[in-house]
Amino acid sequence: PGDLNPKVIWITIGTNDMLRTACSEEVVLLGILRVVEEIQKKKPSATVVINSILPLSSEHDGVLAYKSKYKELILNKKAMRQSGKAHFDLWPSILSINEELEKFATNHTNVKYFDANKVFVEERSDGTYIVKGTMMPDNIHPSKDGHKAWNEAMIQKLTAILEKN
Repeated sequence: PGDLNPKVIWITIGTNDMLRTACSEEVVLLGILRVVEEIQKKKPSATVVINSILPLSSEHDGVLAYKSKYKELILNKKAMRQSGKAHFDLWPSILSINEELEKFATNHTNVKYFDANKVFVEERSDGTYIVKGTMMPDNIHPSKDGHKAWNEAMIQKLTAILEKN
C-alpha cells in the first residue's frame, strides 16, 4: 500500500524461477534486481534486504555439489523417465546468483544482502555441501526448525540494520 512506510523491506525471491520454470541465472538475477529497483523507486527511504536464494537439492541425502563442480543445470532425462523425478544441480547457479546479489547490495545505498545459506547449508570434510537435514527435510522447504533458525538469523540482521538507522 502507498501509505505504508516500512523502514525495511525483506525480499526472498528467485527459488521458484529456478526450480519450476528453469530460468537462467541471468533471468533470475535480473528479475530480482528489477524488483529491488521498483521497491527503491516507490519507497526510497526504506532499506531493501535481499535474502539469498535458498539451497535446493534433488538428492535424498541433501548433497548440493562438490566445490569444483561445473556451473550447469543437470537434467537427467533418463532418470526422470524412470523415476518420474528430475535430477537437478542448482547449487552452482544459486551460488553465482547469490554472489552477484551480494555485490549489488554492497554497491547500492539502502540495499543489504542476507546469506541464509549459513543457516541451511554445511560443508562436509570431503568437500561436499549438504542441506542440513533437520532444517530442510525435503531439501527444498524449510522445516519448523529451519524457519525458526532462519527467523533468528533474520532478527539479528534486522536489528543491526535498525540500530544503524
